[in-house]
Amino acid sequence: MFMNRQSWTFVAIFLAALSVAVGLMEHRAIAAQSALAQTSPAASTTFPGHVPIDLARSEAPLFDDPVYHGASDPFVIWNPVKKAWFMYYTQRRATMPKANGVDWVHGSAIAIATSQDGFTWKYLGTCQGDHDLSEPLKAAGKGLEPGLTWWAPCLLYENKMFHMWVVLVDGVYRNWTGNRNIMHFTSEDGIAWKYADTCKLSSDRVIDPTVYKVKDLWYMVYKDEADGSHTHVATSKEMVDWTNNPGRADPDGSQEAPFVFHWKGSWWLIVDGQGLRVYKSETGTGNFVYNNTVLGAADGTRPWDNAVGHHPGIVMQGGADGEDQCVIFYFTQRGRESMMQVAELELGADGKVVCNRNKYANEESFQQENMARMTQAKQWALAFIMFADAHGNQLPINFEQAINYVPGLSESNWEIVSGGDYSRSAKPDKTILLREKEPRHSPDGPFFRVYAFMDGHAVQISSPEDDFAALEKQRGYLVQSPEN
Repeated sequence: MFMNRQSWTFVAIFLAALSVAVGLMEHRAIAAQSALAQTSPAASTTFPGHVPIDLARSEAPLFDDPVYHGASDPFVIWNPVKKAWFMYYTQRRATMPKANGVDWVHGSAIAIATSQDGFTWKYLGTCQGDHDLSEPLKAAGKGLEPGLTWWAPCLLYENKMFHMWVVLVDGVYRNWTGNRNIMHFTSEDGIAWKYADTCKLSSDRVIDPTVYKVKDLWYMVYKDEADGSHTHVATSKEMVDWTNNPGRADPDGSQEAPFVFHWKGSWWLIVDGQGLRVYKSETGTGNFVYNNTVLGAADGTRPWDNAVGHHPGIVMQGGADGEDQCVIFYFTQRGRESMMQVAELELGADGKVVCNRNKYANEESFQQENMARMTQAKQWALAFIMFADAHGNQLPINFEQAINYVPGLSESNWEIVSGGDYSRSAKPDKTILLREKEPRHSPDGPFFRVYAFMDGHAVQISSPEDDFAALEKQRGYLVQSPEN
């Protein structure tokens, strides 16, 4: 039986992918024993009966919004109705075509990602509800473009009812204008919401609420842009009528995304401002004193984590030492796109709050990820070649066209480099078909990047710097235009 070049390539890729997959399974079996020893215990002081958030096994990035790749402003809460972690976030329209100014930050819905195991997160959809919560772009706004905007959710579960406070911007704007108010919704399941009221606060330029309780009184901290973007505080007995307290909660500088939590016998305020600034208070009702700044440098070694951290969200759970473990969620940004990350806050011997975002980025897990990426590259290459065989040798122009050949495979880490007629590649072993979007910084120092080529093979190359352009040229790698 005669086998053409595509057929032989199919067989070669299949055998190579099978070999890598077997090796990956053996590696994971060994790594699993190590991961289990690092898994956080199931106890929690905040969410009884929850599955622990497992920092050692969490991916980096933790989550990428599959619709617009603009996940931001995380708020994580255990949903006892669905028995899963729910991450609510602002769904920025980062990849929208023909963006004008900052209109891509507007028109956003509040989206949800869920996790049942504490370390893998899946997209659920957007919050559904009245008051234009479900479809903000179909609302009648006051901006130049149609629609309204939802930002920065804050969640609470009290007396078998979910409460959400969320920012409503009265239009889709191309600059930072428009009125901004904090709206209150309720829900029985955390998915379908009903408008309750609009919070009357210090101005109509308020964003980023967090609600917490001290004794019998509810407190809301929020950013007031009309007052130099300082953090303000309001109080309420029933979470409906709010009394604005005089003065500011923060002692210095403009900031946003304030979050107050109780940890190790004290109250803490963490805000987004040139890194994440941390303040301490003995009462939680005021007198917050600056303590330290965390995640303020681009020093992360995990994928998408080599950037400043933004908009913190805190979850408390039981730690291995019997003390509360302080888990911090945040997002990092490159260009317009942003992704979620997770790390741990710790209290140093000097009383300073610190965050080693690379604590769980060990070399073993990095090598495990390398093997997984190699397998993904081979699988995507196989899918692209199979698509070309079925479409007159024309390679797919996007991942959606090839996904049916590899159901369930993620595209978030990859970018297409070459296209056009697959059979016309002069040097298929040197022509890059696809590669990782971003080089990954290993715990030991070098940067790594995985490539897949027209002939179906994949390689991983390393560089002391994160610029791989010179290395690609040195190795004689080629790019084929889609018009070829």
